[in-house]
Amino acid sequence: CRATKLHLVSLVKCRRHAEALTIAKEYMAVAIRAYGPRDAHAAMAMNDVATLTWRRDPNRGLALYQQALDVFRQTPAGARQVAPTLYNMGLAATRVNKLRQSIGYFKAARDAAAATGDRTTISSCERMSSTVVDIAATKIQRWVRDCLYGIAPSQTSRTDLCSTLTWSDKDDVASTAGDIMHTTAVLGGANEAQDAPESDDAFGSETTDR
Repeated sequence: CRATKLHLVSLVKCRRHAEALTIAKEYMAVAIRAYGPRDAHAAMAMNDVATLTWRRDPNRGLALYQQALDVFRQTPAGARQVAPTLYNMGLAATRVNKLRQSIGYFKAARDAAAATGDRTTISSCERMSSTVVDIAATKIQRWVRDCLYGIAPSQTSRTDLCSTLTWSDKDDVASTAGDIMHTTAVLGGANEAQDAPESDDAFGSETTDR
């Protein structure tokens, strides 16, 4: 198990990501057989696979992070891994435009980091939370502009946009709330038929890699 882990680390350092993912999966299988699926060693292995997966397959990465997180929360050895795992889950959720979900992960990660005194993770969470809120504000402003000029809202649900306002009390988001309510009142129900089904990823794809 240790030899496989060292091999994995060397591949990651050499940026041989495809090979690293193969070895990470092998390491996860070995760790689960050796320690059992509810051991911190196995959870760390799941974490490694998730870290190499989430950029290409965010949903798979999120699922693996969640499995690892469940174990970390139940084992003393995994306590310090809770905050970094939640932070990574926030990144993965942002990549698939699940912005409300990502804000929740960053907040939970910040709280977990505060409990262990992890200042680096606290700072990273605050920075990413602000970034995601800014992305949401930009999306709202674009939606309002499109409505004002008679352009279809482009797979954007008014309900999703309004719920965005609960993410932060930032001035730019709050002022945009007024714009949305005014525009909605002017347009009435004209755009209701154009609204897409509500979903977390209704914001389009521009937010990836931000």
